Amino acid sequence: MGPDMGTLPSEYSAAIRSVRWAKNLFWLLMALAIVVQLVVFGLVAWSKTVDALYGPAEAVSQPATGQTAQSAVDRAELWRVNFHWLLGASMFLAMLVGFLLAGSLLVSVQVALVGRLGGVASLLSAFFWSLMLLAILVPWQYAFPQLHVPGALFDYNELYSRTLDIKASWGATDVSIAQLIGYHGRFLAYPILAVLIWLLVDLKFRAGCRKMVVTAAEPLP
Repeated sequence: MGPDMGTLPSEYSAAIRSVRWAKNLFWLLMALAIVVQLVVFGLVAWSKTVDALYGPAEAVSQPATGQTAQSAVDRAELWRVNFHWLLGASMFLAMLVGFLLAGSLLVSVQVALVGRLGGVASLLSAFFWSLMLLAILVPWQYAFPQLHVPGALFDYNELYSRTLDIKASWGATDVSIAQLIGYHGRFLAYPILAVLIWLLVDLKFRAGCRKMVVTAAEPLP
């Protein structure tokens, strides 16, 4: 539930309702994109959904043989295709709604300034945090590979190449603690950091809207 807009002048009330609706839509779509990335990572790293494609040949063929083994490979390939598509689509969605979310928050700041409604500090804070979120989500590793600075989002090829060095069922051996920390930090902790900033953006926006209502409810001098 959002703040009550009944105390605002009708024109600004309609404007804030529109901005809040747009912000909530973009905010939820971004959550969906990040959750998809985390779920696919979990399925690749901790389940056997695609192991039949990458595991050692002798491990894949036992105890299944013949048609059963081929069926396992076909299922794994279907999972791989779906994961490849989901990660690409979620990356595009997160980037798109990241720009739209920042734009909607900037509009909310402008409405508060023009209407002298208050709450500008919180709304401006939400806007700047949304820019920080966008900067984290940008897949810098593809735009500037020489910098070795990744964004929180990733595609299937990156996930595959890193998992190949970590997952024992894919043939990885002598995996160090540092490798495990780097792997889970890249594909788990980094997206979770994006989720925390995503939550902070919403908290700042809601605080700004509450201050708008309080300010507009006060009698004018």
